Amino acid sequence: MERKATDIAHPINVLEDAGLLHRNADVFRDNRPTYRIAEPLIGFYHAIMRPVWDQLERPGNASRVWRASRRRFTSNVLGPHFEVDLAVLAIADGSRPPLLAIGEAKWNDTMGMAHIERLQQIRELITKAGRYDTTGTRLLCLSGAGFNDTAYAAA
Repeated sequence: MERKATDIAHPINVLEDAGLLHRNADVFRDNRPTYRIAEPLIGFYHAIMRPVWDQLERPGNASRVWRASRRRFTSNVLGPHFEVDLAVLAIADGSRPPLLAIGEAKWNDTMGMAHIERLQQIRELITKAGRYDTTGTRLLCLSGAGFNDTAYAAA
C-alpha cells in the first residue's frame, strides 16, 4: 500500500476486530503478516463486480459478465479461502525448532512435479537459513482438482 505500518495500523485493527480482515502470521518472517478479506461478499464485490460495474449496470449483461469473470472468481475469491501455504512447526527442546512439514493447498489447480519441486527448493532455502531443523520435514500437497500421474508416482 506504500504507507508506513503505523499509518494503517488502526484501520487494519478495526477491520480485524469487525471480522472483515484476517491476519496470517508468517512463521519464516517475523512481523510480516499477510492479510486477506474475510467476508466473501466483499471479496466478490472487489474481485468481480467493481471492475466491471459499468457493464453490470446495463440490462441483460449479467450472464456475459459472469462468464467472463469465472476465472477471476476462482483465483481471487475462492483461492484465498481454499489455497494456502502450510508450515508445521514443533516446539523446540532447547535447540532449533523442528519444521515438521511445509506444503500448499490449491483449489482449482491439478498438482504435479512443479509443485513438489517448488516445495523441495523452499525446504533447501529454509535449511540453508539454519533457523529450523529440517531433517524430518515432509512435503504436503493438497488439491481440490487432484494430482497428475507424475505427482502420484513421486508420492
